[in-house]
Amino acid sequence: MTQHDVPSDVRKRLAKRVKQLRPAGMTQPNAVALLQALNTGNRWSVSKLSKIENNQARVLPDELDELFAVYRNADPGELAKLKRWARVAKRGWPQRRPGLPENLTEFAAAEMDADKQCIWEPLLVPAQCQTAGFAEALIKAMEPTLTPDEVATRVHARMARQNAEQELVVVLDEDVLRRKVAPAEVWIGQLRHLIDMVRSGRLDLRVIPRSVGIHPGHAGWFALLSFANPDFPDRGYTDGRGGSLYLEDPDDVAGCSKTFDTLYDLALPENETISLIDDIIEQLTPEARGDRESGGART
Repeated sequence: MTQHDVPSDVRKRLAKRVKQLRPAGMTQPNAVALLQALNTGNRWSVSKLSKIENNQARVLPDELDELFAVYRNADPGELAKLKRWARVAKRGWPQRRPGLPENLTEFAAAEMDADKQCIWEPLLVPAQCQTAGFAEALIKAMEPTLTPDEVATRVHARMARQNAEQELVVVLDEDVLRRKVAPAEVWIGQLRHLIDMVRSGRLDLRVIPRSVGIHPGHAGWFALLSFANPDFPDRGYTDGRGGSLYLEDPDDVAGCSKTFDTLYDLALPENETISLIDDIIEQLTPEARGDRESGGART
């Protein structure tokens, strides 16, 4: 079984689908009575079915056979798919990664499954595009109480997220490129890294210039994940001090996608984006420019 056989949020999706399968008008007590009539003894109860449907307990592959029987669902393809999901859910994947904030565990797993990710970022260079040096400086600045070991663990976790094989499209606000959060040489290394990613084909990068003024992106950052597998609908994600928000309703995702398209159209084309980044590098401190011109090491 490959990683793409199941969604990263498999438990949530499995619970949601089990609930949807129960026919309209069939209550949980009615369903349990039919399940018990299958000679399953005391295996089923209203409490158990309720917990399964609300993602508070896992459903086993053979229990899905029984549910499909009483719900009179004769789709063997869907049954086989859900049983695969149930086997993965039993193993408890995805797991918490060291150095990765708990609210990002599910998103980072979905990130690895996605075939395309679109990111709008008005504040910072996204984790998917950061150098290790920039990530370290950023983490230290945002969480100064972390120990050196904790910082190193977080940097490692952030770099691991860049192993996802996907099409990556990023739209940045110009201020992201002008907001130095690291020493000049590290910041120059980060800006050069963005250019390298674009030129190598790993990144489709666009920048919205300051001249555009206020636009829909000022409502906040977000990411959109798209999957080639039709079983996995597109989804969105955003977060902040108030917590994480997953966008799964098709209308919400469509609205977010429309906003991203608008931002992409407002942004500079690729060649002008690269020229802007080059100009910003040239505007940095004379000491940093001198290091670059003398062949100093890149970060």
